[in-house]
Order: sequence, then C-alpha cells, then structure tokens
Amino acid sequence: MKESIVRVLNDADTHNIEVSFTVLGQMADLPDQIDALYGALNEALKPLMNTEAAQCAGLLYASARTHLATGAIALYRLHASQMSRETRSAVEAAGIARLIQSDKESFEIFLADWDDEQARRAAKNRFTSARLFPKTEADMAPLGEFYAANSDLSHTNRFTLFEHVSLEEDSGNARFSTQDIKHDPGELKKRLSWMCMAHLGVIVAAQGTFKTADFSKIIPEGRYLWGRVQRLAESVAAA
Repeated sequence: MKESIVRVLNDADTHNIEVSFTVLGQMADLPDQIDALYGALNEALKPLMNTEAAQCAGLLYASARTHLATGAIALYRLHASQMSRETRSAVEAAGIARLIQSDKESFEIFLADWDDEQARRAAKNRFTSARLFPKTEADMAPLGEFYAANSDLSHTNRFTLFEHVSLEEDSGNARFSTQDIKHDPGELKKRLSWMCMAHLGVIVAAQGTFKTADFSKIIPEGRYLWGRVQRLAESVAAA
C-alpha cells in the first residue's frame, strides 16, 4: 500500500527542522526569545483586562504569539509562504487590537462579526489596512509595511508559485517542490530576520494600544533583541 503523503511530508518537515537549527546556529533561538517577550507582555497587560475591549485586544496579542510559533515552525520546515501568512495574521491582530481598544464603534463591529453577511461586510469595510496601520502613528506605520510585504509573500502569485520550482541540472526539466525555500543559510537567515522584525514591531505597537501598562521590563529586552535581529539582517546583506 502506498505510504501516506501526510507521513512522507511530515518526515521531510521533521528532517528540515533539524537541519534549519544547524544552519541557523545561535540565531535559531530568536523565536524563543521573542516568545518570552510576548510572555512578559502578557504579564504587563493583565492588570488592564477590566473591559471587554481590553480583553479582546489582549486575546489578539495572545494570537500573535501563537502565530510566532507556527510561523517559526513553517520557516524551519522550509515553508516560507506559510510563515508569511502567519506573520501577516500576527501583524493584523495588532492592528485590530489597537482599533477596538481605542474606538468603541470599531469594537462593536468586531463583536458583531459572526455569521451575518451584513456584519461581515461592515467588519471588512472597517478593518482595512489604512485604518489598522495609520501612517500618522509612528508605532503602527511600520506594521503597515510588514503587512503589505507579508501579503505579497503569502498570496498566490508568480513569485510565490515559482519559489516552488527548480530546474534539474541533468535534464533541465522543471521540478515542483512542496518546500518553497532551500537550506541556503542566507535565505533562511533573511526570512528569519523579517519574521522577527515584524513580531518585535507587534510588541512595540502594544505600548500605544495599552498606554498605561508597565513596559519597564519589556523595553530593554526588546531593544536587545532588535539589535540581534538587525545584526542578523546586516550579516545577510554583507554576505
């Protein structure tokens, strides 16, 4: 009997994760460090969970933390477009969190968005990228750039399609792979730096969403991690 395609791909993914840890070396722990920062953010927000809007915004940040983990897993498995989808969702969660926390009508539209077609349309019209990431707000504008870039890298288009395609050296035939990047150290490090920058931007944006929270333990660690990610990105650019 033919072996399950799910098991075959899972075995390949498991192997790829181990190789990715080796290729990335010390930088492989960056998602863990940012996950710990999300944990510190969660603790800082707990005293402010006294309204429904704040609770929903807090849950959106919890979802962003989950997207970090699932995005890292996807990247280390060499599924870069899936990583971009997860990153896009995390950035979108931060934008929605800010809007429902600061605007009562937006929160009501958010709550009403369930099975009703009209409510769904109202939510789509309200939670546009222009509203979620206003260019006039210093902590949100960069998230708009991350959102746009990860949308391009996750949607079905010519670029994302052909990332799956390679040419066989002997025959010149095209080969389609389930993975969309290879264990090229530069490419893997570049994608990791992009993901980490986006999530650090999400955490920075929380300071504007929850202005009275105590970020004294988060800011220094965030700056340290930003420095690590910047050095990673610069090492790729210099190679």
